[in-house]
Amino acid sequence: MEFLSPWMLALAGSAAVPIVLHLIMRRSPKHILFPALRFVQQRSQANRRRLRLRHLILLALRVALFCLLAFALARPSIRAPGFQAEANAPVSVALVIDTGPAMEYQHLSQTRLDVAKEIARWLLEQLPSESQVAVLDSRGGGAVFQVDVPAAIKRVEQLKTTVLPDRYANVAADAVRVLKEGKYPARELYLLTDLTRSAWSEESAAAMRSALAAAPGLAVQVIDVGVPNPQNTALGALALDDQVLARNAPLRIRCSVARLGETAEKTIHLAVRRPDGQLETRDQKSVKLADGESSDIDFVLHQPEPGTHQGELRVVGRDGLSADDRRYFTVEVKPPWRVLIAAPSPPEHYAFDLHEALAPEPLRLDNQARYQCDVVPLLRLGDVALDDYAAVALLDPGNLSPAVWEKLAKYARAGGSVAIFLGRNADPTNFNSAPAQALLPGKLLQQARWPDGKLALQPQNYQHPALSGLRPYKDRIPWERFPVFRFWQLDEVAADARVVIPYSNGQPALFERMVGEGTVVTMTTPVSDELGDSAWNILPTGLDAWPFVALANELFSYLVGAADEQLNYEAAANLMPVLHLEGGRGIPGYKLVPPTEGSAEIRSSNPAEPKIVVGNLEEEGNYRVVRVEDNIDRGFSVNISPAITDLRRVSESELKTLLGEVPFKLARNREEITRNYTIQRVGREVFPLVILIVAAVLAAEHFWANRFYREPGKHQPEAQARGVV
Repeated sequence: MEFLSPWMLALAGSAAVPIVLHLIMRRSPKHILFPALRFVQQRSQANRRRLRLRHLILLALRVALFCLLAFALARPSIRAPGFQAEANAPVSVALVIDTGPAMEYQHLSQTRLDVAKEIARWLLEQLPSESQVAVLDSRGGGAVFQVDVPAAIKRVEQLKTTVLPDRYANVAADAVRVLKEGKYPARELYLLTDLTRSAWSEESAAAMRSALAAAPGLAVQVIDVGVPNPQNTALGALALDDQVLARNAPLRIRCSVARLGETAEKTIHLAVRRPDGQLETRDQKSVKLADGESSDIDFVLHQPEPGTHQGELRVVGRDGLSADDRRYFTVEVKPPWRVLIAAPSPPEHYAFDLHEALAPEPLRLDNQARYQCDVVPLLRLGDVALDDYAAVALLDPGNLSPAVWEKLAKYARAGGSVAIFLGRNADPTNFNSAPAQALLPGKLLQQARWPDGKLALQPQNYQHPALSGLRPYKDRIPWERFPVFRFWQLDEVAADARVVIPYSNGQPALFERMVGEGTVVTMTTPVSDELGDSAWNILPTGLDAWPFVALANELFSYLVGAADEQLNYEAAANLMPVLHLEGGRGIPGYKLVPPTEGSAEIRSSNPAEPKIVVGNLEEEGNYRVVRVEDNIDRGFSVNISPAITDLRRVSESELKTLLGEVPFKLARNREEITRNYTIQRVGREVFPLVILIVAAVLAAEHFWANRFYREPGKHQPEAQARGVV
């Protein structure tokens, strides 16, 4: 209990006044003659005791009245544990300001961060002198007290949003730990946030609840700077069919558009950056969405010239939050990858299905095929220069000379990729020899037959790069409609061989083995059989055999290295994009051109590695990596996660769950903030309650005084009836 005016308690001494009046106003005893003396004496003693009790009650009421009045004038207040006794005593304060991208939301020409900074400056100006202040934001780190309040104000003014926000709950937990080290017993935590789900999530709240529970007496105040009903149109994550394209191949871009708030119609532009750096709009689409609705949009873009191409999707017009109005992308256009297909004679006949899957004739005629496939007989494989090809495929190979096996192994060790499709022509004697085993995953044991047509490919893990492109369709691929009737069983499988795809009976269907710097995949059933009773499978020849086409393209995309090239990234704390260099050598340095114009910088690189690793990225957008001396002009894109711009609000009940059992105050304007921190530092005054008690005691005293001090002669008949004169 605290008193704002303790000197007023001295008025309690005035309680002596009713005592003095009581002694002065006592009546002298009267002698009364009555025939029945004994009865009178008995009645007189009973009345005397009753009157004495009533007078004492009246005296107590009057004493209590003066004491309570002095108590009320002293302005008593109830204060939470751990606070200073004086209202102007210094305190230890931590301000945690949300600086995630969602704080860029604009309302009444102000972003949420502008409002938070304005309130934070005002709060710091209200602090008692000599107070300790720590200012933390969503970047994390730097959980220390500032030198003084002016330094804290300067820190607030410098705050900017970041595309790499730490979890807000983690930053709040750091602030609690800093406050526990404060030198003042009064500790206050202010959480300035827009209360959007992008910042507050259950999975990240455990550390904050634990930290708050370990800091008893901490005054917590949540300051809501958000907008109750935000209006926003947001672009979701981009999905590109390919990041590395063959010349003239179409680029398909998919993106979702979501609406929060009132129904609105928005136009989405697809723009591509020209060589001069200017954006050129290539296509546009309009969507009309109501609150909570979303829609998918698709664009098709043709990039005929080889090189790096960058662009963006953007929402046209004014929108509440600009951070999710743009999505950036980068693709590389290259000449078609050269693939050598070696098959039995006639090779064009055996290679027809695989050739058409990789480079369909209509695409070849339009120069849009991803692969340039050269078909040669297996007998001529020893005469072909393999280094001219990104991958080599052997269809149902028979006996190969040791020199050919060694040539293939040398090609693989140097970084080439080899695909071997085993079939009826395979000879265990030749394939189990040492030169062949340098490539194959194991020794051929026997041919397994499955004539009932119930055996099929059954991929289990679509995380492998050769299957990742099929992941969105994994539940819709009807592998069972393309049965396998015969396959090779392998024995003494190499330790470094792993199964990429099994059959439905658990037996291996597709092996992968790393040989030197290259990759060798071996399929235990062929992809070159004609449809017929003697076919080992109908993978390429079944009705509507699109799964084979998809699998062949994904597999060879992995083998030629296109699947390894990632050019589009999601912003993360330790993001380090990698650009692979051709020629097997690195470079000593390069120029990084970030999205912000005029801020290019020279960075060093490791010349011993044929790649460029780029780190320390703090912006979203399109980046360029340039080195004129080596004719290098590459690029990549960074986008923020759609989850960190989720403007849906956290309710007060959800906030209570997130903060746990720790009591807190929620404020939405300065008046509520003032009332809250006044209660925290001064306490909650109980003057209204005390003054009500004073009024009640005064009414009771008035009632009893009227009974005891009424005028003589009144109610005489009643007194006589009771035997009192």
